[in-house]
Amino acid sequence: MLSDAIQQYVEHHRALGYKYRTQSGLLRNFAVYAEAQGDEVVRTQRALDWARQAPSPQQRRNRLLTLRRFAQAMQAEDARYQVPPSDAFGRVAFTRRISIPPRRLSHCCRQRHA
Repeated sequence: MLSDAIQQYVEHHRALGYKYRTQSGLLRNFAVYAEAQGDEVVRTQRALDWARQAPSPQQRRNRLLTLRRFAQAMQAEDARYQVPPSDAFGRVAFTRRISIPPRRLSHCCRQRHA
């Protein structure tokens, strides 16, 4: 059963020291959705349909990538698991936010120009 596999996967991550709260909620939500459709393993189309239900593009991507990691781990033991593509909703350019207090920023600039 899919929900049993998810439970074991979550317990494994928690045993490694991860809190895994958000991910476990997403995976359990998917299990309810997929099992209601009669699925016993992750199917790509079902994963995409479920991920599309999220209200924002970021949440869709988070759902898909969380489920993808789970499917990759399960596929190593059971070839019936399908791994959804990571770029199904397009690629996202990652921009790192850097927060430097103004005082330190001016100090850094002075050192560079000296």
